[in-house]
Amino acid sequence: MAVAVEAAIRAGREAAERLMTTQVVIVRPGDMSDPVTGEPVTTPLYDGKAKLTSYEGHESASLAGNREVSVQRMELHLPVGRVAVRRGDLVSVVGSRDALLVGREFRITQKAPYKEHATAYRCTVEER
Repeated sequence: MAVAVEAAIRAGREAAERLMTTQVVIVRPGDMSDPVTGEPVTTPLYDGKAKLTSYEGHESASLAGNREVSVQRMELHLPVGRVAVRRGDLVSVVGSRDALLVGREFRITQKAPYKEHATAYRCTVEER
C-alpha cells in the first residue's frame, strides 16, 4: 500500500508541476535598508516555475487615507520541497504564457500549508 501511495503522490506532483508555466522570483525583505538607495535589502529565495491562480473571485475593500483600496487575493502554487515561503515574502512574475502577468508583484500573505501528501505548496498572495 505504501508503494501505491508514493506513486500517487509522485504522479500528482508531476501533474501539478506541468501546470506551473509562470516564472517567478521570490525574495525575503530584511530589516536593513541600503544606505545609498534606501531600498530594503532582500534575500533571494527562489527563481523558478510557479502557477498563479484565483480559484474564486474574492476581494476586500478598505479605506486608506481618503481612498478605497481593493485587494484581490490569489494563490501561488510552488513545487513541493523547492522553497519555504512565509508571510511577507515578495513575488515578482518574470515570465508567463499570459503577457499581462509579467511584471506584476505580489506579497505572500499566508505561509504555504506544508503537508505530507501535497502535490504543490499553495499560498495566498495579494498584489502589491
